[in-house]
Amino acid sequence: MYELARWCGCGRLISTWRCHRQGTRAGATVFVADIEWSDEETNEPLIADHRNFFKVEKWTKDGKVERMLHAGSSLDKAREPFAAAIKHRPRIRLTIRQRTRVLDEWPKATP
Repeated sequence: MYELARWCGCGRLISTWRCHRQGTRAGATVFVADIEWSDEETNEPLIADHRNFFKVEKWTKDGKVERMLHAGSSLDKAREPFAAAIKHRPRIRLTIRQRTRVLDEWPKATP
């Protein structure tokens, strides 16, 4: 069994692969990988965009991002601060985004 690791620039472990040798096929070794992705989080917007993280952002009335409340690789974990912020301040303007794709927003857009 082989174990490979992928590291980010700051020295944090991003993911690990465990490869199991399955045999050979036409002289080449075939590996099957079990990938364990960790739930990563950051507070840097550029890293969040680069890693395709889900971002919870607070917006101003004039359409600019005021601040990023959460950024991570798990959508379920991003929904927690989103719901908590809405419960705490019902008139807040929030989005959950992955790069330019808006997954959820508050208040809900009218059709």
